[in-house]
Amino acid sequence: GYSRDEAHQMNAASLGTDPAAQAQLDDALRTSGRWTGEFRNRRKDGTVYWEHAVITAIRNAAGETTHFAKIAEDITAEKTAEERLRESATRNATMLRAIPDLVFRLDAEGRYLDFHAARESLLYARPEEFIGRRIDETLPPHVALPCLAATHAACANPGALQVVSYEMKTGDGPGHFEARIVAYAPDEVFAIVRDVTLWKNYEAALMLAKRNAEAASRAKSSFLANVSHELRTPLTSVIGYSEMLLEGLAGDLNAEQREYVSTIMEKGDNL
Repeated sequence: GYSRDEAHQMNAASLGTDPAAQAQLDDALRTSGRWTGEFRNRRKDGTVYWEHAVITAIRNAAGETTHFAKIAEDITAEKTAEERLRESATRNATMLRAIPDLVFRLDAEGRYLDFHAARESLLYARPEEFIGRRIDETLPPHVALPCLAATHAACANPGALQVVSYEMKTGDGPGHFEARIVAYAPDEVFAIVRDVTLWKNYEAALMLAKRNAEAASRAKSSFLANVSHELRTPLTSVIGYSEMLLEGLAGDLNAEQREYVSTIMEKGDNL
């Protein structure tokens, strides 16, 4: 954005060039007469731009530098893209570190390419023992075969989630795990493995509590049925004799006696 006359009056400092980069440039031009590299400058409107430049010292017959020739290319777009890529990579790495699960990157044949583990005690084997090897070469058959089949299915059906549940012993001891496998490229998949041991234990405890509650309910029902049966036989006799008394089969009752007998019959019917 600078005019020719303005540019002639400017130096590296006024353009916002990094002093360290400018020192390297000056040193290269003094010693070899040529410098190639990248540096950041500032336009007239204050915006920053990057350029890749080749600067050559032009000397006279006496070997004295009279001026410089510069060929430059604006690489601001490339630098911006690189910075965004670095920011994205940093953000993704931060997010990955926050995930408590195991994350594996595998090829279509089930070969381990990379991994992330919140703690390595969750791993079945040390990284040097499985990176570059296939699932069926490192895991027990009861785990490897369904996981390998899920890997093949994921590659054959991009976007479709494959889920495998299994039990396996790790550095933390026996545990329950769930693997979720999905393809992100034609020949590569991500496998996210979650330790669901606590959930499985909680689920088992709930089932046990349910069975115990059901057993207690059955025992209570059986007890009440037995008690009811044991009470019914003598109560039948009590109610029958009470009816006989009220009917006067054993003689006349006074008012107070009749009230007592009526109460006995009422309570007996309620039971």
